[in-house]
Amino acid sequence: MDTRVFFKIQWMIFIIMTLKIVQLLEYNQFLRKRYFHTIAALPWSEVVKNRDASFDSLRNIFLHCIAVFEYGNKLLRNGIAQFPQINYEAYDDIEKIRRYQDRIEQNFNDYLHQLTADELTRQVTRRYQDGRSVVSTVEDNLLHFLLEETHHRGEFITLLWQLDINPPHLGWIQYLQQKA
Repeated sequence: MDTRVFFKIQWMIFIIMTLKIVQLLEYNQFLRKRYFHTIAALPWSEVVKNRDASFDSLRNIFLHCIAVFEYGNKLLRNGIAQFPQINYEAYDDIEKIRRYQDRIEQNFNDYLHQLTADELTRQVTRRYQDGRSVVSTVEDNLLHFLLEETHHRGEFITLLWQLDINPPHLGWIQYLQQKA
């Protein structure tokens, strides 16, 4: 195979992957907003009630999910970041959570809109609190952030079922059809 053809094919694959990752992250954000609206409709006492989950309450789990993307944005833009230390109690009403979500999503979307195939392959170093560090690509980090929230979305589904509330989930294919 001619090397020019090979590189052209590789470039096209990277472009498709870039578009798919951005699309998946947009879908994730779409779902986060749906879950936010469901949680926002609950009495505040239910939002902050300790449910013995990964981050105790619906509020705290939701804030953690947002913080993952705050961390990700700083790591991918600046090459270094510490995970945000959240004062959960400072978020004492749903509007404060909404404002935090809107700010982080806007910053993250600004980054996503300039994402290129070359950027996806860039190496970044994640440093952990225990001193370890891991080098990985931007693409792998974006997928990690996406999967981290997916894990917690499973918690939301379970906790909402326990409250006898149908989760506001919308599958990937349904999402694509809705956007078309």
